[in-house]
Amino acid sequence: MAFCTRVFCRGAVAPTLSQLLLGLRQKGQSAVIVGGASSRDLLSLDWTEVALGYEDGAEPLTIRCHRAGDPGGRARLQAEVADFLDDLRELPPSPERDRVTGHIQTSRFVIVVEFPPSGASAAGYECNGWVMNLFVEQAEGLVQCDGIGFYDEDDEIILRLG
Repeated sequence: MAFCTRVFCRGAVAPTLSQLLLGLRQKGQSAVIVGGASSRDLLSLDWTEVALGYEDGAEPLTIRCHRAGDPGGRARLQAEVADFLDDLRELPPSPERDRVTGHIQTSRFVIVVEFPPSGASAAGYECNGWVMNLFVEQAEGLVQCDGIGFYDEDDEIILRLG
């Protein structure tokens, strides 16, 4: 399975793709949407998937938004939540575990960034970091990275997994 990062968001709506691109440009990223089911839905609050190019010649990042208000997205969101709640139950009780559990349980949507099977360059990881940051700031997000754990709004690891 490909490496993924996630942002579990409690905000009411996800930023539009136009807002995402603007936010990335403000951080010096020259990311562009190069495909995906929602590639033409730049102003829609209901986008579901895009391929985000971050560097010439590099495979794009795939960004998916699974919302509780969308029937297909709801099932995917519920699966992500259930999977992580199972993982969290295996950890010893702690305030950090309780914080992460509470956040995940109240998430209205999750952003999943899937890296290409061949991996990503440093520019790809940097772009991903800014994508995560945007959802933390604009949608009350909590970041999760495969094989690492959960991060707080200051980009500090608050709970390790794996």
